Amino acid sequence: MNNLGKRLREARNNIHMHQAVAAESMQMSRPTLSAIETGKRQVTANELVQFAELYKVDVSELLYENGDSNRKRVMEYYQRFVALSEEKQIEVMHFIDDVER
Repeated sequence: MNNLGKRLREARNNIHMHQAVAAESMQMSRPTLSAIETGKRQVTANELVQFAELYKVDVSELLYENGDSNRKRVMEYYQRFVALSEEKQIEVMHFIDDVER
């Protein structure tokens, strides 16, 4: 099983959706979905977006092993940023501007 197939299966299982139901929702056969989840069939970009919508996850969570942990890290940074004084927030923004150059 490839990593994308594994993450697709995990996302489906996380919402307690049977493979047959997911396949029907995706307008594909259950064997086709099984082939995708086991890495025997590639996923098109359109299908990837449809899977993300069906499973209520971001595409990045399906594509990248650490998609969810990245989102958590960003939220932690955001919470730390908004807790700063306005003066410190401006300093951080200037730092980011300097790094981007």
